[in-house]
Order: sequence, then C-alpha cells, then structure tokens
Amino acid sequence: EALGSEWDLTMALTAAGDLAEAETHWRNMGAAAERLFPEDAELRGQLQIRLAMNLVQQGRYPEGAALAEAALPGLTETFGPGHELVGLGQAALATAYVMMGDFAAAEAPGRAAYESAMSRDGGARAGPYAMLLQQIYSALGREEEGRAVMALTNPENVDYSVRQHELTVYRESGDWRRLALTARRYASEWRAMTGDMLALQLAQEAEIDLADALLDAARAGQTASFDEASAAISRVNAEHAVDGASGWSRSRGLNTEADIYLFWPGHEDFERATLLKGQALTALEADVGADHPQALSQRLTYGVLLLQQDPQAAAPVLVAYYEAAMNGLVPPDDWAAAAGLLGSILAEGDPATGYHLTASAAQGLTEYALAPERAAGGRRVLRRHDTLFRTQVDLAWGLSESLR
Repeated sequence: EALGSEWDLTMALTAAGDLAEAETHWRNMGAAAERLFPEDAELRGQLQIRLAMNLVQQGRYPEGAALAEAALPGLTETFGPGHELVGLGQAALATAYVMMGDFAAAEAPGRAAYESAMSRDGGARAGPYAMLLQQIYSALGREEEGRAVMALTNPENVDYSVRQHELTVYRESGDWRRLALTARRYASEWRAMTGDMLALQLAQEAEIDLADALLDAARAGQTASFDEASAAISRVNAEHAVDGASGWSRSRGLNTEADIYLFWPGHEDFERATLLKGQALTALEADVGADHPQALSQRLTYGVLLLQQDPQAAAPVLVAYYEAAMNGLVPPDDWAAAAGLLGSILAEGDPATGYHLTASAAQGLTEYALAPERAAGGRRVLRRHDTLFRTQVDLAWGLSESLR
C-alpha cells in the first residue's frame, strides 16, 4: 500500500515535469522492492524501466541506456519479448541512443519495441513505436524501410497519426477555435499515458498548439485564458530544457512563449520576449546550423527586437545575419532591410563601416532589381528599400563633413 501511494505521487511528479524529484522516488521504491518483494520480478522490472525512462527524459542518456540495457535481458526471459514492460524498456533504450546520435545502435531496440507493440492488441498502440523506428531508419538513410513500417501500422487504429494530422489541419487553416479544443483534449490524454515518452512529446507539441490558438483568440479580441496559455507553454519549455528535445521543438516552444509576451493584450513584456527569442535562436542554430534559412530568419527577428532595447548589442547579431544573407542564403528584400538597420546602428559609433556596408547592399540590391528578368518589378523593389539608400546618403554626408 505504501509503495502504491508513492507510485501515484511519482507518476504525478513526472506528469508535472519534476523529473529530479521523481527520480528520487523511483530509486527509493526500487530499493524497497528489492528488500520487501525479492520474488516479484515484474514490480522490480517496472521500477528499473521507469527509472531508466526518467533518466532519459532528464537528458542523462548514457545512464538511462545502461540501466535499460542491464534490465532488459532478465525481463525478456521472464515475460517474453511481447510484454508491454519489455517494449517500454526497448523504446527507452532506443530513444537514449537516438538522442546520443547513435542511430545504428538504436535500430535493434527500436525495432524490438515496435514489434512488441505490434504483437499486442492488434497493434492498436504501435503508432509511437512506428514513429520512433521510422525516425531511426530515416537517419540511417533507409527511408523506404521507414515508410514500410508506417504502412504496416494500421492508421485507422493509431490515434497518434490521425490526431497529429487533425491538429496540423486546424493549425494550417488558422481555425484557432477547433485547434484550442482539440489540442487541449489530446494533450490531456497523451499526458495521461505516463511513462510513454513519445506520447509525452506529442502532448508537448499539442500544448504548443494550444498556447498558439489561445494567443490567436486573444489577438482577435475573443475571450481566452492567459493563465492557461502561459502555464502550458512554460511547462513545455521547462521539460524541453531537460528532456533532450530537438532544437526545432525547443525553438518552436520558446518562440510561442515569446509571442505571448509580445502580442497578448495587457500582458506585453518586451524584454522577456526578446530574451526568449534569443534562446530560440540558440536552440535552432545548435540543431540546424547558423546558415539554415529558418535560423537566419530567427536571427533577423531577434536582432530587430534587440535593436529596440540595445542597438550596440543588436549590431553583431544583425551583422552575422547580413554576412550570411549576402551569400545568397536569403532573399534580397530581407538582407536589404537588415543593411538599412545596420547602417542606422553604425551611424554614430562606426560610420565608415556603416557606409561601406550600406553601399555594398545598395549596389547588390540595384543589380538584383535592374536585372532584365525583373522588368518593371525591379523598380518596386528599389522603392521598397528607399530607407537603405537614404541611410547610405546620410552616412556619406556625415563622413564628408567629418573630413572638413
């Protein structure tokens, strides 16, 4: 009875994202089970696997992998490969290897977890394991095998794929009412699947959708709960910070939280939003590199926000963006706007650099706009960026005056 109460508490701590406190309880229960129930292999196995999953969720992948790897042979021999506990352990091991970037090592436990899930209940809950195995195959360059796995997993019986598609449809169509209702319900159901790490990831994505939908409602003047949106996105971002979430996922969550503090009427906090945009940039660049188009777009957004608070701090952010952009990585409209901003920043501290930068940007923009294939549209491009040309002239005038 005491173990049962502690189990419930630990599951609640896990659902709330307090993984460090949950780890202490899993370890305490494991020691108690060894002492009080040495013959109960299933209980002891459950506790070993739950602890392994906890460590993986905390980002302690080698520890989690070692614990799962040590527990699995005995559990498999006792219960057989199709037992749900064995499947959870294989999924924890595969997830740890995926997070460490060792996709070759992840393949065997990933496939074992998937086959275990397919052997139970007609594969009705195999969706998350199929997604994990598909991710592994894709990383190994074996996309066809990944697609075959997903094809074998009956989509009519897998909530995950259908629900993700439903959320995507509402998100991309801008139907914030349905998105909020659906994301709220699915997030709750997925979080109730305690211990299923893929279900947790889906719940986190749904909660980002929920926060986005509530923000859209608030901006449209509709009744929406700031507290609900803030609590959902704060929890997701706190979990992402410790569970090894991808840079894409972390960036999405941080951007949503930043947008809440930029655009929610009555709750604007510009400084906090700028900090979050910077964190989103760091997370995304760590995942995809500084020259990825999405990372460059994020850098420009962060630089423009920072410019309004600390122009000198914004300068290196925008310079890095501009240098990458001028290499042809983003459209001229974007880098021309950045050059105009940079010229304004540098006008006081380093006007010579500002002039050379705006002059090169103006020349590049002119060549782009007046290319034969642009025809009359080129003039519109130039008119859109008259600020760049005015900044260049102002800098040239200032330099000439300083030489007199």
